[in-house]
Amino acid sequence: MKNIKIPRMTSAARLADLAQRGIGSADWYEQAAVEIADAAQRLTAELGRTISPKYLGDILAITSPRVAVRRNIRLALQYIRSGTIPSGILPTVAIALRRYEQTGIVRGVKVGPFSKAILGNPQAIVLDVWMSRALGVDQPKLSGLAVHRRASSRVATAARILNDRLGTDHQPAAVQAMIWATVVTDAGRAVARFNVTDHL
Repeated sequence: MKNIKIPRMTSAARLADLAQRGIGSADWYEQAAVEIADAAQRLTAELGRTISPKYLGDILAITSPRVAVRRNIRLALQYIRSGTIPSGILPTVAIALRRYEQTGIVRGVKVGPFSKAILGNPQAIVLDVWMSRALGVDQPKLSGLAVHRRASSRVATAARILNDRLGTDHQPAAVQAMIWATVVTDAGRAVARFNVTDHL
């Protein structure tokens, strides 16, 4: 059996520090789930066909790679309304949308957990380009199963450390959102809320 080299990662204690700085974003995924449920109802009324929160969440997740939150929402809504692949979308995202329409399956180490997180799963840990920065790991390495598991475990441990420190009960998804918000802010960018209904 081949030994898998797992790169060094940021310590769980340091991730807990980052999370504490981003505590204002602890409800990011909860707020996203509420927005998605409301937007799905409104889209159903607008389009005259059922748009379930799961379908909307999945499409939002699939269209999320390498785009800002607002563009992600616009691309997903454009796709749902028109039924066609939006221009300017990444070729891999177009393939993923077609595959999803055929199978109903969301795939990918970032996209699958993101769909779960924005639909309210408190255990889902999203490891995107911003989290790769927080973890100190090149993003392509996060796609390896062993590295992905170790990174997810590190975030879950950070959640336990933070909760012990603050006497709180933040779930792993919330802690991951808090870490993400800190890294985004440290990069000089604004943390956008997942206000789907603002784009309807």
